[in-house]
Amino acid sequence: MDYSNTLLLAQLVIMVIVGVVTIRVLQWLQRFLSQESVLEARAAARNWPGALSRLAAVAPLAAHLGQGVIRPSPMSRRHLFLAGAPPAFDERQFSVMTSTLALALSVLTAVMLIVASVIGFDISWVTGAGLWIGTTLLGALLPRLKLHEMATLQRRNFQRAFPSFLDGLALTLESGQNFQTSVQLSVQRLPQANAALQRQLQELLRDIRAGQSKVAALQRFQERLHIPEVTQFVASMTAAERQGVSVSALLRRQSEQLRTSRALAAERHAMKLPVKLLAPLAICIFPCTFLVLAFPIGTRLLHSGLF
Repeated sequence: MDYSNTLLLAQLVIMVIVGVVTIRVLQWLQRFLSQESVLEARAAARNWPGALSRLAAVAPLAAHLGQGVIRPSPMSRRHLFLAGAPPAFDERQFSVMTSTLALALSVLTAVMLIVASVIGFDISWVTGAGLWIGTTLLGALLPRLKLHEMATLQRRNFQRAFPSFLDGLALTLESGQNFQTSVQLSVQRLPQANAALQRQLQELLRDIRAGQSKVAALQRFQERLHIPEVTQFVASMTAAERQGVSVSALLRRQSEQLRTSRALAAERHAMKLPVKLLAPLAICIFPCTFLVLAFPIGTRLLHSGLF
């Protein structure tokens, strides 16, 4: 058997192997895509925020590959709740979304590196591996950083508006209203800029309307947020409920205390500002100022004949 016949036989064997592997992969994909969990994952991915909903086709694969790694965290649950995410978009959906984005960016980077090497770009394996790892980590960390930023902003807005809510709640309680009606009236009187606080209080009202006791609803309210102001508020309401003391006086004292704490925190931040400005001043401003002042002095000394 000559060389050409051997080469033709090898090509036929390779084609048969590739065909068998392709058929097996297509059969696996057909079984995989017909699973109920895959259909649910694709339907849930269509509700993802922004352009990430376009990754709905990749979401089931990412969820299937990462089912042993994806672990919902209580921190992500609190951040999603603060950021105003819908109830269907829970912490598991968020984990699947981050895994899907990381997988999509990883595959896209690998394809671009392969195409670049085929075209003729000289890319070392160290550079290619660094780009691939960097884009994968970017896809995994970018949604979490964005969520943390949104949750921090909403927490600040919440803390800024909470003393006003306490004043309104104390006023309505003093007028003879019960707790549920007082919270509802206080929520209605909040400005539209305090949307974060309104969402959380409406969730508290839904728990009370669902049949939970006031103490249980307040405890759930505290567990969802984990904010010191809310913890103090829930502790005051629980103690007043058990001991039968005046609630309005406690709320007014807490409101004054929160405003005082915010003023002290603002003063602390203002006192830290000169220390934080030392590095930019020493690196950027002072050298330029000294150069401007020293240039005419140096010019006069050079023309004076002393040097």
